[in-house]
Amino acid sequence: MEELDGYLEHRDTYDAVKQERIGTARRLLEQSRGTEARFNACINVADEFFPYSFDSTLFYLRKALDIAGDNRTLAAVAGVRLGYLYVKSGHYMEGYERLYLMADTLSLSPAQMAGYYFALFEFSRDISGNSGMVETLSIPDRKVYRDRLLRMLPQDSELWRRLKMDELVVEGRYHEADSVGRLLLAMVAPRAREAAIYAYDLSDLAWREGRSDDQFRYLVMSAEADIVNAVKDYASLTILSQAVMDDDVDRAFHYLMIAQEDALFYNAKLRPWQISQFFMLIEQRYDQRRDTIARRSVYASILFGTLALMLGFAVYFSLRQTRRLRRAQQGLHEANELKEAYITKFLKDLSANVAQVRSEDNRTRKLLKQGRSDELLHALSVSTRADESLENFYRIFDETFLGLYPDFVQQMNSLLREDARLKPKKGELMNTELRIFALIRLGITDSREIASLLHYSLSTIYNYKVSVKNSALVPRDDFEQIVRNIGK
Repeated sequence: MEELDGYLEHRDTYDAVKQERIGTARRLLEQSRGTEARFNACINVADEFFPYSFDSTLFYLRKALDIAGDNRTLAAVAGVRLGYLYVKSGHYMEGYERLYLMADTLSLSPAQMAGYYFALFEFSRDISGNSGMVETLSIPDRKVYRDRLLRMLPQDSELWRRLKMDELVVEGRYHEADSVGRLLLAMVAPRAREAAIYAYDLSDLAWREGRSDDQFRYLVMSAEADIVNAVKDYASLTILSQAVMDDDVDRAFHYLMIAQEDALFYNAKLRPWQISQFFMLIEQRYDQRRDTIARRSVYASILFGTLALMLGFAVYFSLRQTRRLRRAQQGLHEANELKEAYITKFLKDLSANVAQVRSEDNRTRKLLKQGRSDELLHALSVSTRADESLENFYRIFDETFLGLYPDFVQQMNSLLREDARLKPKKGELMNTELRIFALIRLGITDSREIASLLHYSLSTIYNYKVSVKNSALVPRDDFEQIVRNIGK
């Protein structure tokens, strides 16, 4: 998933490469002379746009029809491609008209007829999976066109294998179909446009066989290839969002938003309709998580109140019973370890709650930008709830910790040069450096965990620790151990 996220972060780079390829194809069209040369160059531009923009593909295929003029063969080729575009974008009635009512098959060569039959094969297959969107069209089953193509094409050619895999899947011969699919995938580069198609077909086959790990792996592979090739009309990322929804609803929402953004950019009617069905599921997951967070907040408040009361009594009796300190030292040491464990757990829960509130704010803004109430969006946009929660977290932490170790600041400064001693701002009990080493005193030594609790970056925590250690009066390597012994 992290590898896929890395590809998603560079979507703009891959888009720029795609735009350059499109620009090159357009310049070749401008420089072409003669009907056939201009027609081929125009088809090339349409091919570049085909997975990227429905409107632009449509424009250049219609332009190719204009260039073809009275040339029946060129016009027939452009018409088939136009019908295929309509089919793959969900414009089934327009595709039916182009491929069944307007196609001039007498003007097509045998090789061009293979392309025509493949368009009909895809039409029959796609409409059977999305029939709820359109009126019922009486067209032959895809088996009719698949059988014709298997007889026409060279055996073991790439397209022949694709069709053979489909035949094996329909017949339930999944193991053989999987072997053909793996061979197809091995024949192309790992991030080629075709790799996205073959990996997606293999993921569907893995789903049929109940091999969830393989399905997930192939979906990621397909999505990465789509991203690298700047494909805007795809399904892999949408299905991935469903796969991770139960475990990581934020990532699922992120993937679904990217898929919807690309689908709207492509501007065909099929894909946005498919994607929109899953936003309701995302919203349900967020509602469930919000309820869980609310319950945890209540439990955390009760725990904190109980813990604060316990700490108050502990401090009170400790001051009153100093004469018995030596006899109770061992027992008090064990009690301190228990208190520190409770404090650490509470701080983690409270810090996680702050992060959840901030995440919820971001999520709500994004959902509202999909067309929700502008007034509520404005209210959320000026919300300071997360910042206030974080400030409250720091205050509670400072008060609680210094209640346990009232001379911690003085002890820390005694370890530092006079010009580098830590002085909290007016109105604060501790600053960031003191909080970092307070957590170290509690036994939390991992910088990543400290960064997570205090809501700073890992590099910030590292820099603060290095800066304090550089000012120490004791050996740097012993500094953290000395801090952990403060108050013992």
